[in-house]
Amino acid sequence: LIDGTLEDEAASIMDALVGGSPLARGVDRAREAFYARDVELAERRAREAVEDVDAAGAHADADGVAWRSFSTYADRALYNRLVAPAGETCRLVPDAYLEGHLIVSACALARGDLGEALAHARLAREVAPLSTQASLHLAQCLEAAGRAREAGDELRRLLSLAHDPESVGLGYLRMAQLQWQEGHVLAAQACYQLACARLGAPVLVAGFAVVALIGQVGGATEASLTAEQVERALRAEDIPLAPTEEVGTALMEASRAAVDAELFGVSRDVVRSLCSVLRDDVLFGVLRSLEDEPDR
Repeated sequence: LIDGTLEDEAASIMDALVGGSPLARGVDRAREAFYARDVELAERRAREAVEDVDAAGAHADADGVAWRSFSTYADRALYNRLVAPAGETCRLVPDAYLEGHLIVSACALARGDLGEALAHARLAREVAPLSTQASLHLAQCLEAAGRAREAGDELRRLLSLAHDPESVGLGYLRMAQLQWQEGHVLAAQACYQLACARLGAPVLVAGFAVVALIGQVGGATEASLTAEQVERALRAEDIPLAPTEEVGTALMEASRAAVDAELFGVSRDVVRSLCSVLRDDVLFGVLRSLEDEPDR
């Protein structure tokens, strides 16, 4: 507004305030190049966007202060209850910071630089510990680097915190692939059945080699596994049954606390997560009853 380069119009001003930083603009350009399949340009632009921020240490953890990214209130509630160490102060990084490091990692992976891909993938997952995208990408980088055991551990961590159908389904789908590759046939089928239950079979058909692989399991099992067999197969490989009881309890308590504090937007987001995985009629009734603001 001062130098006359910004239009005196509400939408333009909002865009400049929300996404007008050099970091956000640089990541926007990197994303455009990535979608255009120009991996070299995308990586260069993403690096340029995040390097100045990292060099200044603007979002580096220090002295009990952690810089993190969350996509939902439910993610933040679970981080506070199940992940964050006691006494930690959590501050939020811009979404563009996380996306920039994920783009650099994806580009490095595409050109075969596994060390660089892993470094940025680890940083992204540290910044966004509840992000399904960051966790799945880290597991992919670990598997590409021949570290299947570590990839499995990351997927177990993801499933231990997953609380929406997409996260649960994608986590089990990737775990099914990994378990099959390791020769754990029943665990692979159990994970695939759980993935289908969350995502729906039509979503899974295209592009996943595990679909064809699991088709061969029929010779060993002859039928779908029962719920008890699924739990037993998961337990044998130390794979969580998502959503876990711990996650459900934490979300329920977070929702109750949000209602008591009259933060109905927060409570609605948390209850929506519970409804999406538990499919409980009582919870759906609670969700419908939550208004935007308290009655006065």
